[in-house]
Amino acid sequence: MKAVLEGLLFISGDDGITVQEIMTTLDKSEEEITGLLDEYANDLSSDERGIELKKFGSIYKLVTKNCYAHYYKKYAEQSVSRNLSQSALETLAIIAY
Repeated sequence: MKAVLEGLLFISGDDGITVQEIMTTLDKSEEEITGLLDEYANDLSSDERGIELKKFGSIYKLVTKNCYAHYYKKYAEQSVSRNLSQSALETLAIIAY
């Protein structure tokens, strides 16, 4: 069931998913779902994992771990320059100047 839960959390993306939605999807009780969420969060707490399970109000989401933020920021900065054409970069440079 943890694999299914993980898939649900993944496909819910930035919107996240509520316990009620998980209960309806998996046909399980609230106690079973909260236990499953706790187990999964514990599995993700290992230093070998790059994501963690966070609760925002009544919504659960998968998020990246803060301790690796500098790597994610570096990647995001590379992605911006990689996705812009040379002429777009030159135009941005002119506008910035």
